[in-house]
Amino acid sequence: MNTINFRAFNGKSKFFILFFIVLLLFGCGKLFEEKLTEFTSKEGRFSVSMPGEPGKQTDNIPTAVGSIETHIFMVEKSNIAYMVAYSDYPSEMVQQSNPDDVLDGAKKGAMQNIDGKITKEELIAYGEAPAVELYFSAKGGKGKGQAVIVLSGNRLYQALAVGSNLLYPDRTVEKFIDSFAIW
Repeated sequence: MNTINFRAFNGKSKFFILFFIVLLLFGCGKLFEEKLTEFTSKEGRFSVSMPGEPGKQTDNIPTAVGSIETHIFMVEKSNIAYMVAYSDYPSEMVQQSNPDDVLDGAKKGAMQNIDGKITKEELIAYGEAPAVELYFSAKGGKGKGQAVIVLSGNRLYQALAVGSNLLYPDRTVEKFIDSFAIW
């Protein structure tokens, strides 16, 4: 087994090697914190702080209750994507369902879409709306992310950030998730 002889490096080289190791060990993502600006969607009845103006697209997603129109707002950076999506489900379906089951289905669908595995989850509430906050690994362990999924009436919201493990901006993601508000 080969080992590195640190005595062979001069003082300046040792400093840069130690600096690089400290960055890797203690979260170099903090150095790459993004500036967030508030975005409000009046039709979506939400606001969130994102690192740029989101693009918007609308897709029809096949579900067990038929095709559901989903509105997606996304900002993509070099190593991470920030997204808020919402869908309106038929009122009758939501009234006849257990809210925890609806959140569970949304959680499973989100993880399937990103090859994700939940590492931590907590049931929370947004006002009176049931919600779940998730931390997860993604892309077969090469990425990670955080999300909050909220069921408000018949509207399902998902605020999600996912990116590469390398240079993941933890503080920016926390601020993004914490800023998400519905009305």
